[in-house]
Amino acid sequence: MAKNLDFVQVSRSDLRAIADLGAKSSLALDLLMTLAQSMDKQNAVMISYKAMEQILGKSRPTLDRAIRLLKQDNWIQVVKVGTANAYVLNTGVFWTDRGDKRPLANFNARVVTTLAEQDKDLRECPQVSLKRVPVIESKHERMTLGSDQLPPPDQGDLDLT
Repeated sequence: MAKNLDFVQVSRSDLRAIADLGAKSSLALDLLMTLAQSMDKQNAVMISYKAMEQILGKSRPTLDRAIRLLKQDNWIQVVKVGTANAYVLNTGVFWTDRGDKRPLANFNARVVTTLAEQDKDLRECPQVSLKRVPVIESKHERMTLGSDQLPPPDQGDLDLT
């Protein structure tokens, strides 16, 4: 099993700046740590205001001020995804993987949501059972459609050992 699958590294040289951020705004630091805790290997997390409000116990205007400070001080970048936002943490400070492999126009993000945001309680929904689509694996296979009859297999094709 691979080691260190669930870690976030922080640049030692930025520890003082992180402490200074906490002195400037404890909420901005709390939000930054929440984002860092939730981010994926590309330093991105997609989270709604409603989820941030519930997690941090603060109002949207208060969270707006904290996000504005984090953007202004270059801790995060906000990427618009339709009407939602993805937050990308500064890769010079935080990282979970080697190098900055994040393309600008196409990236993955970990999505954080809460039960309160859903139309119904997902814990009470039955598991969705998807139908398996048959796959033809070689050019010699043929899919049976309807009531097509296939000849019996050639005995030489059967592996009886």
